[in-house]
Amino acid sequence: MDLAPDLLQKILENISAGVMVTDPGGRIQWVNQFFCNMTGYTPEELEGQLPSLLKSGHYNASFYRKMWETILAGQVWQNEITNRRKDGSLYTEEQTIAPVRDAGGEITHFISIKQDVTTRKAAEDALQRRAERIETFNRVLQTLLSTLDLRQVLQAILQALGQFVPNDSASLMLLEDYELEILAVHGIENAVEIVGKRFSILAADNPNAEVVRTKAPLRLGDAPVSYASFHSGVFARQEIRSWLGVPMILDGRVAGMLTVDKREPNFFTEEYAQLALTFASQAAIAIKNARLYAEVQQELKEREHAEAELRRANDLLQVKLEEVESLQAQLREQAIRDALTGLYNRRYLNEMLEREFSRAARRQMHVSLIMLDIDHFKSFNDQYGHEVGDRMLQELGRLLLKKARREDIPCRYGGEEFAVVLWGAELDAAQHKAEQWRQAFSELRVLHQGIMLHATLSAGVAAYPEHGEKGAEVLRRADQALYAAKYAGRNQVVVWSEVL
Repeated sequence: MDLAPDLLQKILENISAGVMVTDPGGRIQWVNQFFCNMTGYTPEELEGQLPSLLKSGHYNASFYRKMWETILAGQVWQNEITNRRKDGSLYTEEQTIAPVRDAGGEITHFISIKQDVTTRKAAEDALQRRAERIETFNRVLQTLLSTLDLRQVLQAILQALGQFVPNDSASLMLLEDYELEILAVHGIENAVEIVGKRFSILAADNPNAEVVRTKAPLRLGDAPVSYASFHSGVFARQEIRSWLGVPMILDGRVAGMLTVDKREPNFFTEEYAQLALTFASQAAIAIKNARLYAEVQQELKEREHAEAELRRANDLLQVKLEEVESLQAQLREQAIRDALTGLYNRRYLNEMLEREFSRAARRQMHVSLIMLDIDHFKSFNDQYGHEVGDRMLQELGRLLLKKARREDIPCRYGGEEFAVVLWGAELDAAQHKAEQWRQAFSELRVLHQGIMLHATLSAGVAAYPEHGEKGAEVLRRADQALYAAKYAGRNQVVVWSEVL
């Protein structure tokens, strides 16, 4: 069916995407309002111009040459590209360019469809930065733990802190008997004047006292205005304007604090404060271990003739080092992984679910969701013990990973319940996959006290868009289908539409 030109124009005007039409030479002939809103240009400013008006400068000539080779060959070109608005700001778009041919097969126009994905890219970049920050954090912790000499640890803490929170100077203080003593400084020329200096936490004009009292970070946008102490002595010579103090909390109490300074005002953000606070908690552990090490070494010196005491001290040191290694492992896996199965956890599923469904809506793709539950698991645990039950959960986790596609997202939802998001999978395919898992799990055996144990699996399946528009809605219906499978006798797969 051929559409009238005016109707086609109305459609393109009202589509929720930027639309640009050019002649075969690339000159802009028409744009819709969405395109103008995206770029900041008016139709009059754009008509007759080349799309190079929007270039960000991020791509070389080869990038654009390949694009032209593609569309001039009559093929559709798709890519993610960063362009520049009229006001100079950058934005990222998903762009599709398709040639338009006349009855004779000649290219008469090019039509470009653009979706602004700047916000999504910013979120992805934020996640990447967080991952990089965690990696850096782990690397820094390894550095801190590479020595147990207290003086070296204190200096290493301040040097490492600068990798997370930029500063002109920093100091580390430990708390004892209502007094904070500065034990190490970084970036201060005359450190002799500072190291050993004590602050009473009972003093009124003292930001350190407030940090200790509240057990929370304190940010000063203009320190000399807030506290007179910044006008005197070495503090005045440092010309401190921005100041950030965070407590080092160990075993629920304030063991000391870290401070960082900048000569420019209003520098430290809340993000910097939280980074410094997280770092301070790990620094406190490093100091604790260094102190423990020093204590052990002193004891060894005093009792070096006693071999038994030497072994005890070494054992104590090993325990403390293992505690630090355990904390590092928790840091790496704390966010998104289930400790028992290694699968993604429920928190990750909830964060990811709507994002994936929004992406499916944009791309008009299918998404299916499978909920799985081990049948009679409580009875299984009661009869054989939680250790055997945990092994059964682990085996199910391994099974899901083994038979999942690269794009599938298996998660431990809670207890013996699991969820799998199948990106791009239609309902029939998801039902088939659920049946595969059910059958494979029924054949799985766990050895316990010479007996091969097994269990069965029930599953519920729901899909987008057939069973809901939102991720939470599809998840709920997959869960309802799962309960229907339980009610119908277990060890089976039920699709939500069959529940109706």
